[in-house]
Amino acid sequence: MSHKLLELVLENAIRYEGKASVGSILGKLISADPHLKDSKEMIKKVSQEVAQVVKQVNAMTKEQQLAEFEKLGGKLTEKEKKEKTTTLPKLRDVGRPIVLRFEPSPSGPLHIGHAYVFGLNYQYAQEYKGKLILRIADTNASNINTQSYELIPTDANWLTNNGVNEFIIQSDRIDIYYDYVLKFIEKGHAYVCSCSADEFKAISKRKEECPCRNHSKDENLKRWHDMFTKYNEGDAVLRFKSDMKHPNPAMRDFPLFRINDDEHPRTGKKYRLWPLMNFAVLVDDHELGVTHILRAKDHADNAKRQEMMYKAMGWDVPETLFVGRINFEDMEISCSKTKEKISNGEFLGWDDIRLPFMPALRRRGYQPEAFIKYAIDVGVSLNDKSVSREDFFKTINFNNKQVLEPKAHRYFFVEEPVAVKIKDAPEIEVELDLHPDYKKGGRVFHCGSEFYLAKDDVDGFEDNGLYRLMDCMNFTVVIDKTLKSEKKHKYECKYHSVSFEEVKGKAKLIHWLPKKEAVNVEVLMDDNTIIKGFGERILEDLKEGDVVQFVRFGFCRLDKIESDKLVFWFTHK
Repeated sequence: MSHKLLELVLENAIRYEGKASVGSILGKLISADPHLKDSKEMIKKVSQEVAQVVKQVNAMTKEQQLAEFEKLGGKLTEKEKKEKTTTLPKLRDVGRPIVLRFEPSPSGPLHIGHAYVFGLNYQYAQEYKGKLILRIADTNASNINTQSYELIPTDANWLTNNGVNEFIIQSDRIDIYYDYVLKFIEKGHAYVCSCSADEFKAISKRKEECPCRNHSKDENLKRWHDMFTKYNEGDAVLRFKSDMKHPNPAMRDFPLFRINDDEHPRTGKKYRLWPLMNFAVLVDDHELGVTHILRAKDHADNAKRQEMMYKAMGWDVPETLFVGRINFEDMEISCSKTKEKISNGEFLGWDDIRLPFMPALRRRGYQPEAFIKYAIDVGVSLNDKSVSREDFFKTINFNNKQVLEPKAHRYFFVEEPVAVKIKDAPEIEVELDLHPDYKKGGRVFHCGSEFYLAKDDVDGFEDNGLYRLMDCMNFTVVIDKTLKSEKKHKYECKYHSVSFEEVKGKAKLIHWLPKKEAVNVEVLMDDNTIIKGFGERILEDLKEGDVVQFVRFGFCRLDKIESDKLVFWFTHK
């Protein structure tokens, strides 16, 4: 029943936007077997089983559901398949090529949350053959990690397969922002306010106008120039002249520029007047011809502020699409908190294998397509989502496996190896495939009587048990009866000259390595533990960065070639 139930739930989920219904499934089961409703106990039992399967299926992405459904033999028409393909909302036609931008702050490298929004931007740029700009927002000198200037472009190029058309750093553009301040003042849309923060807050609360608001254009220009030398930090700010009676207090004469005497890591003390986010973003988007913006919905007020300024200056307003927040449960994606843990020695760096940041995930062997597929699948949605670590990696691993399966070569890795001698074993040569579907042959083993087997397999030996070294030979095990059962480490293995067809289904399959052809291998696991063992000799032909599949172990990326061993990082099963 479980096989048919899974297929039924998958079909229901596929037909109803990825979410199966317990009631609907139960109704179909009762229709198929009316006797079910005669037993409350049976209904309760079946309901519990259905609920469990529905929870499992609803946690999958739509692509996973479709793949599992087809694997079970389920069929959808081509029309249905096309309807179930995730697509992004259409962008407004602006009569010219689209330009999109992504603007992270340089507080650290890109993390999985960035990858979602950035992935949407990239996908839109690809679909519309548009331009993609990455802009580093570094106008706040107090929140900058200098490594970010190198890490962010590296992450962005990797995620997009070098699909970013232009990289911009805002601290290179300060003089441009200064020029636009003069334009705003000249047109009467900005003024220098010398009220304290508390004073202005009280004025705004009363919906009154600040006394500074009515200064002449010449007075505001003088005050602006005085901000460079005469005013101290906190004494004056440049404000946009909006509507002090606006129902939303956030829209009332909001600040555009402030004085900040902190030393900037790139410009030092050259500048002390720095634009706030809304002004820098507005100027950059206008100057660079941005046509469409994807942003988190918690920036809705900022979008309204910028729209006010666009209209005041008579500029075209870009189309804005908002997305909800993804709350990644039991995963810390805060750059500041992670930086502190790195400083305290809790993590080794931004590429620590345990971190959900792009340097770490890239080093583990994840492929950029896995994150782009995730972004497309989540789509442009205003709904906030909570995603556990387990569910997130279940989806990313599925996506990543689809990318790696066709190209990752297969190899043997024997963890915690035990040397085993098979009595009377012949000298034979065995050739195995690098990939069962795409790369036949290529792995040649010269086998004799001595092998390395995994400790777990050896510990599981049973007296008179029949075993088969995968694609190699059969053997039987005789355990010394004089030893107690919990000490099954003294045994004798004997070659068993029976064909594979005769032992098929009877002999336990074990993977192996000829003792004389093994190389030292270490695998760093995703919990930062190390598994040691032996791999096959051909692994020495790999290059650092190659991703392989260790049979019955998982995908791994070769991280380092050392004189006495090969060091891999674990990707996933």
